Amino acid sequence: MTRRLYGFLPEDEETPVRLVRLTSDGCEDVSRARDNDEVILFTPGTEITIFQRPLPTKGDRQSRQAAPFAIEDDVATAVDELHIALGTEPKDLTIPRDLHIVDLELMQAWKERLAVHDLTGAVLVAEHSILREGDVLDIGPRIIGVSESGPFAVDASLPRDILAALVEGEAGSEVRVADPLLALAERCDEFPGDLVNLLQGRFGQRTGLSFADWREWRLAASIIFVCGIGLLASGYANISATRAAADDIRSGISTSYRQAFPEAPNPADPVRAISRALGDANAGPAMDFLDTSAVLYAALAEVPNASLRAVRYDPRRGGYVASIAYIGYGDDAALQTALEQRGYSAVLGDARRGGDLVFGDVTLTTGARQ
Repeated sequence: MTRRLYGFLPEDEETPVRLVRLTSDGCEDVSRARDNDEVILFTPGTEITIFQRPLPTKGDRQSRQAAPFAIEDDVATAVDELHIALGTEPKDLTIPRDLHIVDLELMQAWKERLAVHDLTGAVLVAEHSILREGDVLDIGPRIIGVSESGPFAVDASLPRDILAALVEGEAGSEVRVADPLLALAERCDEFPGDLVNLLQGRFGQRTGLSFADWREWRLAASIIFVCGIGLLASGYANISATRAAADDIRSGISTSYRQAFPEAPNPADPVRAISRALGDANAGPAMDFLDTSAVLYAALAEVPNASLRAVRYDPRRGGYVASIAYIGYGDDAALQTALEQRGYSAVLGDARRGGDLVFGDVTLTTGARQ
């Protein structure tokens, strides 16, 4: 049975983590979390600034790119030194969205601390993000609450007059709680919205295939690549299960080979012939076909809003020309960066809009672009 456990982010690598579970009588301490437990750790509110800004973008990837521009005038630190966790995307993009701001190095330290305590699967939540408007709690080292202008957290050791000024006079009416963890756990359990997990973006749980995983599927990727049909990636396992389907695929590969190399004899093994022909080509450095196809698919995995439409080999350019469909302008630059980080040169062609998509070409050759 899955349990929801609550705790505070450990202060350091040595201090043990206190975890509690809510019960009908209050709470009970839990010695350690099970593998299937949901663990929510409250992070110090004084280290997290919460903004509410509308983002005119759909999807977390594009919203993550737009978020720094929404808050850059309100922070004293360069935005590239900050980590931004996004709240739930509203249906109406004019509605402000929660943006939780944390120092990038601090966020990295927090994640490393979780690994030491074997809590890498925990959810990190800003302690003042789960309060309702009008709540003001004295939890010992900090006073947290929500005023008309939004969530706040201040150091409780500050003089009272300064506290009052910082929290717009709310500091005089705070409620001191005997067990801060229990108080936050109860409010979190009753919180009507979605929790904002700070472990997003580069700090999120990584899923999907790595580049090493792609190399395990080199042959499948190469066949898909030559045929120019990106949708075969999900269906190739079923297609290759029957001899008739496999014969159709080999026929398509042979056709693609003849189009790319019209003067060459018809090969007995088109996949091997393509790799050998590309390696012997005189136009530029030799490119291994299977490795190159794996690199392209690995790069596309980093640009979720891009999909492969077709690909062809261009002897005059000494490389492949891939036709890509994107959700919006700028996705092609992200794909170019992903390819160049893998040591390939990616030259973008002109992008054009067609309906809801943007179409463009990228020429892929060996050697990072200078």
